[in-house]
Amino acid sequence: MDRNTLTGLVLMMALLLGYQWYMAPTDEEVAQWEAEQARLTAEEDSTAAADYAASQAALNATAQLQAASENDGNLNPELDAELRRRFGEFGPGVIGTDRDLVMSNDQVRVTFNTRGGLPVAATLQDGYTRYGGDEPVSLWVREQSDMNVAWDVPGVGRVGFQDLHFKPISEGPTQLVLESDLGDNNAIRVVHKLEGYQVKTDINFMGVERLTERQRLFTWNALGQRNEKGLQW
Repeated sequence: MDRNTLTGLVLMMALLLGYQWYMAPTDEEVAQWEAEQARLTAEEDSTAAADYAASQAALNATAQLQAASENDGNLNPELDAELRRRFGEFGPGVIGTDRDLVMSNDQVRVTFNTRGGLPVAATLQDGYTRYGGDEPVSLWVREQSDMNVAWDVPGVGRVGFQDLHFKPISEGPTQLVLESDLGDNNAIRVVHKLEGYQVKTDINFMGVERLTERQRLFTWNALGQRNEKGLQW
């Protein structure tokens, strides 16, 4: 390496260090940035807390009205008005009790719940077990699974299966028919058929097609189980 090359490298390093020093924020700027980030975080936390509190208050109010209706055996007019305000024509379908229903064969056991009418858990029954134990293979974590069919109702907002209760019309080991009664001969009927490892589902919107047909959206957010030996997690 000759003298000119060495001088050029030294100058470039000096320029780079000088640029970094010149562009580095001052202690005051760093403090201002940290304060701004803390303020934004506090605002987000406050908004989230307020939204959660409002949501819980609405749920509690509805639960109290529903309990009162169940006690006297009739639909409380106050509850009916509140449900229609929050869920539109789907309000009557909210009334119900959470209960598990099961379909099973030699391959898999699938659990449904009357709230939402969709699968909430699935466990293999074909003899396979989780790695390192004797537990049967569970396909996902029930507490961290959210399956839904939803749509937007004008003047109300988003409504979905998770807001509704579905009563069993018929129950069998490999077929389950559920229906959410919306009143005035309107309903949503769901038919589940278990075939091998698969659940085939047919959904029929009766009398409310015009309110749902354009924007029906199926979503499923779930946390899978670690059932096999593999890469480190």
